[in-house]
Amino acid sequence: MASKEELTVKATSLVKELRENLQSLVREMRGYEEEQQTTSFLTAEEQQRVLLVQKSDMERLASEAMMLKEFLHKVLSTEYIDAMSKLTQVETSSMVPLERKKKP
Repeated sequence: MASKEELTVKATSLVKELRENLQSLVREMRGYEEEQQTTSFLTAEEQQRVLLVQKSDMERLASEAMMLKEFLHKVLSTEYIDAMSKLTQVETSSMVPLERKKKP
């Protein structure tokens, strides 16, 4: 059987752990409430279409897009680019007569 002192120490540690958990829950709840306040100005339909993204994620995405734009021409061969532009021209030119035939 545990002594009175051991039970007191265990009870004290459980109370400390409970206090820490409660403080953590309060912090999470405050963060959730702040997030809800930032979207409360939107209607329900707008909230369905809006996605909250952290600024750091957007900055990283923008820098990756700029790097892609800068280095893409170095990665793709000119033959591939020429073939794609020719394909686009062929598709565009073949679509025009078909649309004209359907209209009359």
